[in-house]
Amino acid sequence: MKLLMSIDLYLWNHFVPKISEDFFKRKFNSVLAMLYISLFKLPRKFLINYFRGQGKSMVVDTQKLVVENETVLNKLKSSVQQSYRTIQKSGSLFISQADVCNPTYKYSIGSFGINYKFKGATVEVNMHSNYRFQESPDRITRRLHHWLFTLNKTNDFEIVGNNWTTSVNELLSLTSEKQQKNEPKLKLLV
Repeated sequence: MKLLMSIDLYLWNHFVPKISEDFFKRKFNSVLAMLYISLFKLPRKFLINYFRGQGKSMVVDTQKLVVENETVLNKLKSSVQQSYRTIQKSGSLFISQADVCNPTYKYSIGSFGINYKFKGATVEVNMHSNYRFQESPDRITRRLHHWLFTLNKTNDFEIVGNNWTTSVNELLSLTSEKQQKNEPKLKLLV
């Protein structure tokens, strides 16, 4: 898995900046991109569910998703700290796909929302998203998404994260398992 993640980092730093959205006009290139994404276990499960799952929702590990993506963890810590300081009972934030550095989550969940609520000195965190392909002008993979969107046998589905309960202090003291140096230099939406 580390080798695959290193290859992904290399591709994002050296190959992706050189391609344009016209690269995905050719179906062959789009199929190659889908085969590459399918090398990762979670994105492969999501693609199978998209084409065969008939809209069946999928559950992911919220804690793992947050902790394995440094930018996501830092944004959550900042938001929780602000909400806790101002004595709010709950909060939410939106995470862009560009904030997700781990390819396992970048190619499966993409963008998502995080909700949290306080129960005394503990915080309960969960995430939610919808898995779908649509044409979007701000993506270099706009044509790939549009092609997958137009296929007749596709089913959008909901992604929900299991509830992760931890103390506020423990959350604020967490550090990411991944170092900043392992993030791509170029952050484009995929």
